[in-house]
Amino acid sequence: MLMIELDAVSLPFVRAHLDRLPNFRRLLQDGAVLETESPGHIASASVWPTFMSGLPPGHHGHYFPFQWHAEHMAFSRTNKKRWSNAIDFEPFWYDIARRGIACMVLDPTQILPHADVPCLEIVNWSTQSTGRAFASEPVVLKQLRRRFGRRPIGKEVQVAKTRPMTEAIRRRAIQALKKKTDALIWLAAARDWQFFLVSFHELHRAGHNLWPDPDGAGSDAAPDALLDVYRAFDTEIARILRAVAVNDTTVLFFSLHGMAANRAQNHFMPHIMNRLNTLYVSGKAQFAPTESRPGLTAKLRDRLPPSVQYAAAASLGEDIQDWVVNREFVGGLDWSATPAFAVPTGGEGMIRLSLKGRERYGFLPDHDQAVGAYVDWLRDRLLCIKVKSSDEPLIDAVNLVRHVFPGPRHYFLPDIALHWAPKHPVTEIYSDDIGEIRVALRTGRGGNHTGDSFAILAGTGSTEDRLPGLRHITDYKTVVERFFGGPS
Repeated sequence: MLMIELDAVSLPFVRAHLDRLPNFRRLLQDGAVLETESPGHIASASVWPTFMSGLPPGHHGHYFPFQWHAEHMAFSRTNKKRWSNAIDFEPFWYDIARRGIACMVLDPTQILPHADVPCLEIVNWSTQSTGRAFASEPVVLKQLRRRFGRRPIGKEVQVAKTRPMTEAIRRRAIQALKKKTDALIWLAAARDWQFFLVSFHELHRAGHNLWPDPDGAGSDAAPDALLDVYRAFDTEIARILRAVAVNDTTVLFFSLHGMAANRAQNHFMPHIMNRLNTLYVSGKAQFAPTESRPGLTAKLRDRLPPSVQYAAAASLGEDIQDWVVNREFVGGLDWSATPAFAVPTGGEGMIRLSLKGRERYGFLPDHDQAVGAYVDWLRDRLLCIKVKSSDEPLIDAVNLVRHVFPGPRHYFLPDIALHWAPKHPVTEIYSDDIGEIRVALRTGRGGNHTGDSFAILAGTGSTEDRLPGLRHITDYKTVVERFFGGPS
């Protein structure tokens, strides 16, 4: 079985351009296509841990690569030692490998290092997210880098990009697609294998930065820049199938979440929560100006040209980047007057309650009556926030995450998830409780994640009954186990 993960690929975008994507067209016409469910509609970054573990987020405890640590009262990457084994899990291919199935995995994401990996596993060689590359067989990673480059995809920096910068992203993504395919073909020929999982992240990178964006919230990209990258991968599909897909190989293309026009409004969240915290604690609304954000790091982000920000962020180490984000989100908070706070996300609106006994310096009593009363108070005020230009609501749903994702690790997740109402990022909002807030989204992302996911079983005559029980991305674990004669 060859599983090819198309990270954050937009199936609607593919279908809209089938006249220029002949190999995608052939896959869709000849293969079995399943549109699956995922937790990506609530927490887009939870999909990889969900897929790998076969468990929903409330059970594995991951919602983002940079999560809140209640004891340290700070955000931290989930691969840091401070997490220890608190949110660890084993990916499903470990069990398969221990049963004697020869497994290879190239570029999974959000996987934690393990001491005794029973197969060839190469992590963060060329992926969307940053992070140290490592492998269960370091010599193979060294060979990979020597043959195909150290990190073909490059680094991602969330700033608005100029036309020359997006053109460079387009070119690099196309080159990286070819190198990932070269690496796949080389590994497939060099080693015996029965299960091979490869993730392509280049379309993810392109989707964020090159998505056609007539409303101007994203970066300055040429109209066909994203299509050029999809066309490049369309060519690689044919190369992969010619080189690897022999008669006894099942080939499964799939995506764990999708991509569409960016509708993120999370740039408002720290401002909203700061004002609502003040109102809740003091009983008086205070409307500070937001056109210029407080703090040196925020001012630099607002005022430095994109090219300078891009170069600085790309050259800074992870520890410095993490310090900057912590300063921006919680650096100025007084925990004795903070019942809840915004958390970093990929565009979703998420809120963490500061609970006594859970957070080191918690504010709210951790019992149902106090939490329920506060959440009701907060929900009423969040749902009253409107977009100044249209008077439409900013938020049309406030979800308690423990109800959406119950499980033994739900307390590692945010407590509240918001659903944005506007179809595009907006710049001005208001309500009686928060006054007016004016701030623009500055990530440079014209495209952002959706919860859409799909699977395509390649090959003429393929039918859905060859993928029994595949309805949700948690089901891949069972599907693969059954394929190799394991637990059902």
